[in-house]
Amino acid sequence: MLRCLRIAALLVALPVTAFGQPPAMSGLVRHRTTGQPLECLHVALADSLDRTVAHTVTDSAGMFVLVAPDTGSYRVQFDVLGAEPLTGPLTRLAAGEMNEQEYPLSFDRRISGELELAWSSRGGKVVDLGDWHPVQPDMAGMPAGMRRAMPGELAQATSTAIDVKRVVAQYIIDETGRPRASSWRTITSSDGTVLTRGRSVLLDRHYVPARIGEQRVCQLVMTEFHTFNQGRERPLKF
Repeated sequence: MLRCLRIAALLVALPVTAFGQPPAMSGLVRHRTTGQPLECLHVALADSLDRTVAHTVTDSAGMFVLVAPDTGSYRVQFDVLGAEPLTGPLTRLAAGEMNEQEYPLSFDRRISGELELAWSSRGGKVVDLGDWHPVQPDMAGMPAGMRRAMPGELAQATSTAIDVKRVVAQYIIDETGRPRASSWRTITSSDGTVLTRGRSVLLDRHYVPARIGEQRVCQLVMTEFHTFNQGRERPLKF
């Protein structure tokens, strides 16, 4: 009789354990061209109303797991600070289900058919329910002679300058707010001189690190370094 009761209890407990788990999405993110895993990439989970309900960053192997609050339709969004976010399609998730996929991405140029541009499918103001705080520049830690461009100032300076040089690069800001030199990847550069200067300046900057709630996390960012020659005036640097 005791044995029968134990079997009955086991049969009742198993479905509760399986179906009681919340749905989740996981994946492997790698660079489309190089095949290398994208570490510290910000990944968000958005519901069908475009509310972000969870956040995480990929680990050193490019892996992530996002847990949904309940059964429903969700999409993943990949976001590199300084680039346009990419989003996946809405996917129906049920309790106890783990949706796993591989995502080959490239943020340095737009590739036709690569997920969706976020603004085209996520119009309006996005509501964040996941308590995400992206990397912010630490203005107190800006190198001497450097300053942050105000909105519209960069475009105006470019239109009047006679010589514009720039570097665009991706790198990781770690949990302490410091750029990780080993993660540097040059996207484009005007010449070797501006690349050397830009790399030195960008890697010397300090940031307020990203946070999920109160937990500090690393974040992959894309940044531009510009120099402008406007005749006899002192070159502007952003």
